[in-house]
Amino acid sequence: NLNESYTSFEPRTKYAMSQDPTFIDMKVERDAAKEGWTLLENGYNKNAPLDPRNADREHVIAKKELYDDLLLRIATTDDGFIALVNSKENLVFADDSLNSSLQEESIFPYLARRGRVDEADPDLVHVDINGRTVTVNRQDVEEAYERAAEKRREHRIAAAKEVGMTVATAGATMAVQQDVGVIVVETIDIFVDEIKNLAS
Repeated sequence: NLNESYTSFEPRTKYAMSQDPTFIDMKVERDAAKEGWTLLENGYNKNAPLDPRNADREHVIAKKELYDDLLLRIATTDDGFIALVNSKENLVFADDSLNSSLQEESIFPYLARRGRVDEADPDLVHVDINGRTVTVNRQDVEEAYERAAEKRREHRIAAAKEVGMTVATAGATMAVQQDVGVIVVETIDIFVDEIKNLAS
């Protein structure tokens, strides 16, 4: 995936993303809730369960943010990347209007840009979307993000072990052809530093 931009990768893998087992399981869960007239847990505000008709599957760490991680892309196939993006640790149910508004942005930078902290309860953050207000709980958002970030960290450690150690031991330098030119990746500097950072 190193020579492929996200704007190319996203449409190419869109169908495969939608057919991932975890993603499908959540659709089945939402459909069952619709039929049974039950509510779904709101991953960003557990005190406000969701009507399944107004809920969608939300990636806590956005696909683009994960794709922009060079270490993950070097050591991950399409299937492996899709499994990470759609891991149960990176998926929650959220208000569908919030999900649509987020687009390719992860939840924390989005809230920093769009959110309004509640005057009476600083844990609550309000977002105005198309004439209505969606409220999230900062603690629930942090909990969801920590789970997703830990899953990403596991994959980065695996990537560093698989690629970094091998390449660093060989003392090699890789030239990665990109649309904008050639990026020279000094693997000893990058991968060994990554391994040290991940291990600390």
